[in-house]
Amino acid sequence: VKNNAAPYTFFPSLRNLNPNLCGGYYEFLYEISSSTTIHNIVEIGTGSGASALMMAEGIIKGRVISFDTDESRSSYFEYIETLASGNLKILAMHSRDGIDLVKQLMSTGIDLLFIDGEHTDTAAGEDWRLYEPLVEPRGIILLDDIKMIRGMWDGIFYPKIELPMLHATGFGAVIKPKGENGI
Repeated sequence: VKNNAAPYTFFPSLRNLNPNLCGGYYEFLYEISSSTTIHNIVEIGTGSGASALMMAEGIIKGRVISFDTDESRSSYFEYIETLASGNLKILAMHSRDGIDLVKQLMSTGIDLLFIDGEHTDTAAGEDWRLYEPLVEPRGIILLDDIKMIRGMWDGIFYPKIELPMLHATGFGAVIKPKGENGI
């Protein structure tokens, strides 16, 4: 994290969401999104909004679009957007229903895709099949809870690494090579 500060010190609104959200997981998301090559981020599965906030705070120039299927939380998502720097949009809809909007808003492609939605092989595989083609070559695809989607994770043949220290139920990072389809 910039200035060697803990995430909740550098970004106090994260502590407002949950004082326990201060581990390496969120630092990692902040750091990776602050890469100068990351401009367009899509997150599937907003949850508490902490991941989206960390990526929105980290991104230097660009935007974060996050999807969550819980439409009853629209007001909460609007609140989370106000904590960001104007570069976060949370959409209360299924990611498959937002694909055309992402194509329109991110016409240069996705630099970082974070799949953390429904934790089944089928759902994660559908998210991959819909959004992976929009990820730029050498783009990054992160998958949370890979122990819960082991079949889907094992079926990815792009260069990948498991980062178990980031999450108890597994975390994986994939680099999309040029000119391949990785599942």
